[in-house]
Amino acid sequence: MIKLKDILKEASTSESYGQMINLMKNGIPMIFPREEGELQKKYYDKVMNNGDVGVFIQALSVGDPKAIKLWPKVSKVIYKNINDYHKEDIMVKKKLHSERNKVLIMMGKYGKKLSVNEGTLTEGKFQMKGKYLYMPGGEVSSLPGAYDNDALKVTIGRESFNIYKGRRGVLAVGDSYSKDFKNVKELGNWLNKEKAKYIGIDNR
Repeated sequence: MIKLKDILKEASTSESYGQMINLMKNGIPMIFPREEGELQKKYYDKVMNNGDVGVFIQALSVGDPKAIKLWPKVSKVIYKNINDYHKEDIMVKKKLHSERNKVLIMMGKYGKKLSVNEGTLTEGKFQMKGKYLYMPGGEVSSLPGAYDNDALKVTIGRESFNIYKGRRGVLAVGDSYSKDFKNVKELGNWLNKEKAKYIGIDNR
């Protein structure tokens, strides 16, 4: 079993700290570009002025291992404000869709490195929450629409699938066969049943 003190020691000297600092410094302003309006500024301030976020940034800046324990709270603050922002914002610019997903995936990638549960790294299942699909490894993404050029890419065995919303329901287009689903819940159940592996976002 991996000991907690070993994870703390490794994380405090890893590149994850620099990458997470970059996320907080550059990623959050990209999700909530303050110069584009009061709504974006409102949610940027809600994230950056949050007490847990402030302590987390300070810990990261000095390589303090306690940042590992703070990350779960910080990630919840960020995800909640992203969801609240989209509920309030009726006109989300399409050009931000791809960049926003990249940031969410980056959060999941490095959040997984910083997630600790009694000394062991944790993994989950495919789950749909609101507009976002949460991957087993911690990555998060919205489902590309019928007219977008990109798709979520997963593999099941040797078969790879591009997943996106169709005109009706959700499509999983594979190398040799395809599947369609009435809703994202059915998609999630299928992905978990088939033990799919998330690869990332790619062109169709």
